[in-house]
Amino acid sequence: MKLAAGYVRCSTDEQGATSIPQQKAEIEKWALANQFQIVRWFEDEGRSGTSFEERPAFRQLSKEIERGATFASVIVYDESRWGRSINLRESSYWKEHFGRHGVKVRLVYSNSKNGNDLGSLVTEVVESAEASEYSRKISRSVRRGMLSPQQACYSRGGTAPYGYKRVAIDMQTGERKNLRDGTRSVTRQEKVVYELGDPLHVATVRRIFQMRIDGMGYVAICDTLNREGVPSPVRGKTTRKDNKWRGLTIRSILHNAVYTGDNIYNRRSYSKFVAEERGLEVDRVVIPNAESEWRVYRNAFPAIVPRELFEQVNAPIGVTSDGTKPNQHYYKSSYLLTGLIKCAHCGHTFQGSRHAKTGSVSYVCGGHINKGKSVCKWFAVKKDQIEQFIMNSIKTLLLEPEMQRQIEQSLIELFDRAPSEQESKLLLYTELIQDTEGKIQNLLALVEKGTVTASILTRLEKLEGELKKLREEKATLASKSITKSDGEVIRCAVASFYKGFDASFSQGSLLDQKELIRKVVDKIIVDPHLRKVQCYIRRLPKVKGVEEIAGNVDNLLGAGSSANGNRTRI
Repeated sequence: MKLAAGYVRCSTDEQGATSIPQQKAEIEKWALANQFQIVRWFEDEGRSGTSFEERPAFRQLSKEIERGATFASVIVYDESRWGRSINLRESSYWKEHFGRHGVKVRLVYSNSKNGNDLGSLVTEVVESAEASEYSRKISRSVRRGMLSPQQACYSRGGTAPYGYKRVAIDMQTGERKNLRDGTRSVTRQEKVVYELGDPLHVATVRRIFQMRIDGMGYVAICDTLNREGVPSPVRGKTTRKDNKWRGLTIRSILHNAVYTGDNIYNRRSYSKFVAEERGLEVDRVVIPNAESEWRVYRNAFPAIVPRELFEQVNAPIGVTSDGTKPNQHYYKSSYLLTGLIKCAHCGHTFQGSRHAKTGSVSYVCGGHINKGKSVCKWFAVKKDQIEQFIMNSIKTLLLEPEMQRQIEQSLIELFDRAPSEQESKLLLYTELIQDTEGKIQNLLALVEKGTVTASILTRLEKLEGELKKLREEKATLASKSITKSDGEVIRCAVASFYKGFDASFSQGSLLDQKELIRKVVDKIIVDPHLRKVQCYIRRLPKVKGVEEIAGNVDNLLGAGSSANGNRTRI
């Protein structure tokens, strides 16, 4: 009797009740008929065949063979139980790898003769391809079923959103039961839906949306809920010890369309076959899908907030569904420098404040206003004075003819030399790509000669990743190349902006004036201890095309000046 090991595998728990015992019975029957004795079993139950290295029992089998196994054969039920790898060469590789260590892989049900002749080799390759294609078909069928409208009202798994509970429905009897977090439904017998959960949680969600509409930020909402002792969502292992709300939790609730009753899925894919179709790394776990591929089903679950309220909270900045400005602080604020002034001591933004008795208007440190004197001292800057200071600084530094002439000349010099620098960088990338390709070819030559080790495969994989990254960076650099014609367009745009600045500012609305200020002012820093204001002004405004080249302009504009790159500090 010849010694052998048996390898069995099944993909799901449902198959495990019959597939594993059946495979063992057939393998033992074949072994007895061919004078083999099974001395060891390796079982991968509930493991996909699309990857060899993600199967624990297979990894153990490989290690024992590499150390020197006592058996000379591994008996497998058929090619599909051996594996359904996406890479068709992987199945043959492992057979060859085991063979180099003196262990032969034998298939019970195969048209192959388990020999080294050409017919056996071709047969095994064809059967491996059929097994792989079968997995592809299953993957496509599962995805098609998951995306069907009939599944719209059911959960796709995971924990219920805050304010909801998971309810399992028996598809035969219609019986309903609540599921605790971490509890699974009965596969192929029950479906899970979301229903309204704890009334306190439902009321909290509605209150969070209303507080946001009233102008409160994420942190302010957190602070209110934490001070009132409202428990935060519990999420198993990620539960925080202090059980406090945080800004990211508030944001995730405000942006989750499930609270309007919508079921949105197919935002991500987890299939290796999808990765292969898109030319991505096959072992990539999560693949974001384009928004056009999302599936959105309205009114799949009970709504907690009205759809109009959700859309108002999540309206894009500057536009709402009715074409009006949203209820955002930036747009409704009557202060020209809203959001621009920062405190040098605590880092908080200054905010507008009107004195109740005198009526004087100032910018006041938000750290003191919102969090008290333990964070920052009271410090106010009169609104008219600081706004006039900023406008005078812009006119003095940017709108003077001599400064505009210097900026224009610097741009001309930049675009004169940009193409040559671009060519040098592209040439460097070309040389690096050629060098990496040479290294890959050298390793492939070793593999073709039969020298296959784990270190070679690891090095080969690393080099292929580096080559892909270099090619992407070269393509990105080439797409951002600056030509003289591009430079002329940008130069004219900058000159036109400065020429029309005064007229645009004086004739524009407050919102237009805010936008103009932000195109030239980078930031304003107020130091309450030194009683000093520093304004950082851009020499190049934020007009179309300038942002892409701002980094290249830094050195040119900074030469012979007290400025730091593209900003002037006053």
